[in-house]
Amino acid sequence: MACFDRASPALYEILLKLYRAEKPVEIDHHLHEFGSVEYHVQSSAADPHHNYLSISTPLLFPGMLNSDGLSPFTIKMIKELCSDAVEIVEPANEGYLLTLKLNLAKIPNGKGSEKIIRQIASVQAVILSSQLKEMLQSVNSQGASQWMYKPIKLVYHPREPFYVIRQALHKEDIEEAKEVKSVKGCWNVGKLVSFPKSKNLKKKCGNFAKKIKRIRFRI
Repeated sequence: MACFDRASPALYEILLKLYRAEKPVEIDHHLHEFGSVEYHVQSSAADPHHNYLSISTPLLFPGMLNSDGLSPFTIKMIKELCSDAVEIVEPANEGYLLTLKLNLAKIPNGKGSEKIIRQIASVQAVILSSQLKEMLQSVNSQGASQWMYKPIKLVYHPREPFYVIRQALHKEDIEEAKEVKSVKGCWNVGKLVSFPKSKNLKKKCGNFAKKIKRIRFRI
């Protein structure tokens, strides 16, 4: 499953290079990443105060794109990256989902500058996470019978989709569903689906853990 809080390392390095450049840099670079993601970075000496970043990324869920482009919720999250230095260009460049006009000179100097640039480099992750939030909110607001047990296909990579399934929870299972797991590489990720644990399964897991501890002690 994709991590939704990840900045693009390659895009981060390019933006950092532009930010640190002492004189205008000519760049017209296409960058392709896993998940059918494409970035187009443009910088011209004729317009030294502005750089342009275009992003093409597959939609996480069919129907997430409005007739006018990205949803207002996604646009709001993108603007919150760095409102002073980032401006959304409408319409986006042809063939791209989003185009940003960057004024890197508005990013304050100091240690915080790299953090802001990293936030800008995470724009594709912001698009994905906002789409996921909207989808989950939509499912939760719909009638339970409409989405119950119906798999919802999410696409991060065309060949590696994953699914979200809404299931009815019994009263004893709801207490177990309150736990939140921490996934390596991400921040806190809530459990989308909770499976009931029988007493026998808990007992077997406990016995297995004891055996592992004994083996480690012998080693």
